[in-house]
This record gives sequence, structure tokens and C-alpha cells, in this order.
Amino acid sequence: MMLFTPCINAAFEKLDTKELVFATLPILAIPFVWSFAHDVPLIRRIVPTTNGLGAYSSFTFIGIYVLGRWMRRFESKVMVNYRLLMLSIVLLTMVCAVGFGRYHSPFAVALSLFWFIAFVRLSPPSWICTIISFITPSVFSIYLLHAHSAVGFPLIRQLENRVASVTGMNWLFVASSSALITFMTCLMFDLPRRAAVLVARRLVQKIGDRA
Repeated sequence: MMLFTPCINAAFEKLDTKELVFATLPILAIPFVWSFAHDVPLIRRIVPTTNGLGAYSSFTFIGIYVLGRWMRRFESKVMVNYRLLMLSIVLLTMVCAVGFGRYHSPFAVALSLFWFIAFVRLSPPSWICTIISFITPSVFSIYLLHAHSAVGFPLIRQLENRVASVTGMNWLFVASSSALITFMTCLMFDLPRRAAVLVARRLVQKIGDRA
């Protein structure tokens, strides 16, 4: 992501819409068509198997970033019918819940885009914006858990089993509570890194000002 993001940003700033379609279509097709096809029972038999593709591959996250840039390009031109938008969110949530909710699923991507459209029109209070700005830099730690799934997933499963055994609640409460505990734990571990980066940045800035 760090290597390709500047190239993607430059492409969206320099190319017109027609050129961007041809430039980004392969980037979007690899994760959201080819990779996703391996999750569809009737289709995966005819799709060639390729190592390195999957819900948590680099292609998938680069594709998500490209979709985000497309949204930023046209967000001011999108006309929103909130009734239709909420209906679409409900239907897509049901589709994702039955097994098509992984990161490379077109349904999951569409659901995320629709939620983005819904929230981008809101004007939350400043204190909510402050909280969001504070926790957002630590979201990368959640990605690290997914990227190292051999370690991260077993820990999350153990946490879910523990929450289920202690509370005896249903799967929705267990999943929500486990997700919240996981994120807050990652946030706590990530705060020292963020503090070190802030100190280093200020130190470099002072050295640059003196020079």
C-alpha cells in the first residue's frame, strides 16, 4: 500500500475519467471478480487457482483504495435517495451475512460504499469527530491482525469463545463485544507507537528549521 499509493494518487490527479477506467479496471477485476469467484461454489471449479489472491491479499486492499479514490472523485455529484440507500444496505447486509461478506466480495464492497455515502452527508458533533480522528490512525493495527491470520485469528476465536462462555449471550453480542475488545486492545498497544512517531516528527521538524 505504501509503495503503490503515491502512484495511484498521481494517476487520479493526472488522468481523465476514460483513461482512469482503463488503468484501474484490471486492479479492480483481479480481487473483486477473479479472487471472489473462488468463494462461489458453482464458479470456482472453472476459475484458475492462483497463489497470492484472497480476501486479505495486497491486490484486495489496493483495489479497495482505488474504489475509495473513485468515490472521492464523484462524491459531490452523487444524488442520494436515502430510502433506496437504506433498503440497499439492508439487502446487502443479508447477502453478506450468508457467506459473501469477505473483503474481496463485491457485495461487501458495495455495502461499505453505501455506508460511506450515508455517513458522508451527516454533520456529527465536533466531539464525535474528535473521537473518530483519535482512533482512526490505529485502524492499521486491525489490518496487521488480518495480515498475520495464523496468529491473529486464533486469538480472536479464543476471545469470542471466552466472551460466549462468560456471558452466555447470542452470536451477535459475542461478535460485537469481541470486535470492540479487539480494537480497544489494539488501540492501547498502538498508542506508544503513535507517540514515538509524533515525537520523531517534531524532532525532525526542529532539525529542519534550524538547518
